[in-house]
Amino acid sequence: MGFPCARREPYHHAIVVGGSLSGMLAARVLSEHFAEVTVIERDALHDGPEPRKAVPHGRHAHGLLSRGWQVFASLFPGLEEELREAGATWMDMGAEFRQYHLGRFKTPFPSGVCAPFMSRPLLEWRVARRTMALPNVKVLAPCEVAELVATGDGGAIAGVKVRRDGAGDELLHAELVVDASGRGSRLPRWLKSLGYPAPEQCEVRMHVGYATRVYSRMGERGKRAPEWKGLFVLPRCPAKRGGMVIPIEGDRWMVTLIGWLYDHPAGDEKGFLDFARSLPVPDLFRTIESLAPLGDIAQYKVPSNQRRHYERLAHFPEGLAVMGDAICSLNPIYGQGITISALHALVLDACLEKQRRGGCLRGFSHALRDEMAKIVDIAWQGATREDMRYPEVEGTRPADMDFMHAYMDRVHATAIRDPDVARRILQVVHMLEPPSTLLSPDILTRVVAAEPR
Repeated sequence: MGFPCARREPYHHAIVVGGSLSGMLAARVLSEHFAEVTVIERDALHDGPEPRKAVPHGRHAHGLLSRGWQVFASLFPGLEEELREAGATWMDMGAEFRQYHLGRFKTPFPSGVCAPFMSRPLLEWRVARRTMALPNVKVLAPCEVAELVATGDGGAIAGVKVRRDGAGDELLHAELVVDASGRGSRLPRWLKSLGYPAPEQCEVRMHVGYATRVYSRMGERGKRAPEWKGLFVLPRCPAKRGGMVIPIEGDRWMVTLIGWLYDHPAGDEKGFLDFARSLPVPDLFRTIESLAPLGDIAQYKVPSNQRRHYERLAHFPEGLAVMGDAICSLNPIYGQGITISALHALVLDACLEKQRRGGCLRGFSHALRDEMAKIVDIAWQGATREDMRYPEVEGTRPADMDFMHAYMDRVHATAIRDPDVARRILQVVHMLEPPSTLLSPDILTRVVAAEPR
């Protein structure tokens, strides 16, 4: 398959398709295993934390779950201090992040589950800057991958053809190509052109729309500040409107309004404020009504949770890896996307380390895709089950869905009076513990003993 064994030195060359967060995480990991890493990004990179055309959702509120942040901190020592200095805010998700969920506010409590908040462009730029500073990493941008190139026997990927600056195709050889190009990945089409089957694709269609505006926090001076650092309002079915307020650098609030099933927030000022006013609790609207907006309202739509089952393919080429949104793109409201990419980077690192002990890359792609799927299984189940609370959401429903909805409602009701249960919920939400934690005997005992309300 094109992979000589019995080698211990670093592999020669890896290519990453996509230069956003997922791609930079991949490049950071690959830099430990390959003598040279090339990142191919079709968008021009900026010299500062600015929204990019290739990341249209970058102007909206993003969450980095606690487990995801742990990965970033391990891969980029000193990043926390750098982000804090730039204006990022860390908060205890139980005590400082106010959440309205299932028709009630959660009781604040010190959870020990902490996560950072900032604009996505700030995080992306700082991570990219650190990754590009590595001596064996280079970025080609703007540059576009035209197609994959296979070995003579067709059993492995040997590199890619790229186009840049209007020139003709250029062949870049590599021992490994990693697709980190996001939801719009063209890998299924590239595989078909090489004679491989496209992966089965699953969708759960919730038709979510977002509208985001940034506000100055200066108007808060002279009035009582909120008792929280961040606010999250989730609707309870059949209501379809929610929103969040998060602190970002520059002493600003980022306010994102969300609507399910085509009930989307408007892009004009009156419509934006009317939508905020219509939420089930007034806290979000009261926060922004006296503040000065900064810039226009950005809109974004996500039609579905989307998953590509590469792990189910009977035929899959060696020398190819897929990660992040290129495998699975979920409803962004649950904040799992960046963390999935971070966990995929850890899996990539672990699989490469194991492979190097064996001396070659043969079998690597098949082993990696199975491990990547395990991460996706957990996130997919959590996001799609929540969206399927709405009967109008299209998609295949698991047989135990109604039971799990009823059980989780009881778990959340128990958490109002039981901080230990509330803490375990946060640990699961932030991917610090598996979902099975909430089915453990001690949690079951507490839920059964709690009086329903």
